[in-house]
Amino acid sequence: MRTSRPRPARAPGVHERVADAYAEALVRKARALVVGDPFDEKVQVGPIINERQAANVERIVAETIAKGAKVLTGGSRKGLFFEPTVITEVTPGMAAFDEERFGPVAVITTFRNDEEALALANATNYGLVAAVVSTDLARAQRVADGLHSGVVHINDQTVLYGVYGPIGGLGDSGNGFAYGTVSNADLFSEWQWITTRSQIPTYPF
Repeated sequence: MRTSRPRPARAPGVHERVADAYAEALVRKARALVVGDPFDEKVQVGPIINERQAANVERIVAETIAKGAKVLTGGSRKGLFFEPTVITEVTPGMAAFDEERFGPVAVITTFRNDEEALALANATNYGLVAAVVSTDLARAQRVADGLHSGVVHINDQTVLYGVYGPIGGLGDSGNGFAYGTVSNADLFSEWQWITTRSQIPTYPF
């Protein structure tokens, strides 16, 4: 569904106390990724689906840099192959925060407290999957409860992850809650209400 306002994608929010260490670790991971032909088992990042999408990712990166964000690694492409990219100092109003990227581009947005983290995470029309990473599970659960998302992982992410329940996205994401083990019986069947009596009742009309 198209709207006239920006439709932000979830940007990784990182507490400002650990943001530098997080960025350094993410850059190491990004630089270690192998880009190339996905038929090669050593390759971890294949091509973007087509030129239109590759150009769109390139535009998002360029516009985000132009507004003051910093590229820590990557940032360019060769044909359909985009370098694994890490961008920091990303804020709402920048293309990499406001738009879905669909490319190997990780952005870092910092927050000071849980309230600010929730405000950033929910500043989006999308609500498919979110994640909370914390050593304090009770605190992570409180944050998860405040996220407007169809799926929330605590200390995990969606990688070959099976959720056996009626799941879906909120807002402009996913297909609602019509899919999943519990919902499939309803999705592929029709409701019919039947009443049965052994004798025909006598009504006053």
